[in-house]
Amino acid sequence: ARTSTTLLADTKIVAVMQCYDKKDENGRDGTLIDYFLGAKDLFNHIKDRLNLDESYRPEVWEISHGYPDQEVSGRENVVNILKGIKAGTRPALQRLELRICKGGCMGG
Repeated sequence: ARTSTTLLADTKIVAVMQCYDKKDENGRDGTLIDYFLGAKDLFNHIKDRLNLDESYRPEVWEISHGYPDQEVSGRENVVNILKGIKAGTRPALQRLELRICKGGCMGG
């Protein structure tokens, strides 16, 4: 992360992510991000540069250790389940997927 006192003043920081709303958090914690790019935008840019036609579908790859034992979305739900685990009123889970946005990023 870069702050206003960084020695590398000419360096640009680019964030590539799924969540477009993350850009609204820029600067809150002292981190300054110069450019935001959605993952789909990056893929489309690469596809255009490689002259791939519209029918091209990328190979899907994933590193995973299995599906989560439970998925929780929405700020209140996430906070409640974490409090329950910490208090011991909910069983510990091996894999728990938490998403602050209700329904996940962009509703899915």
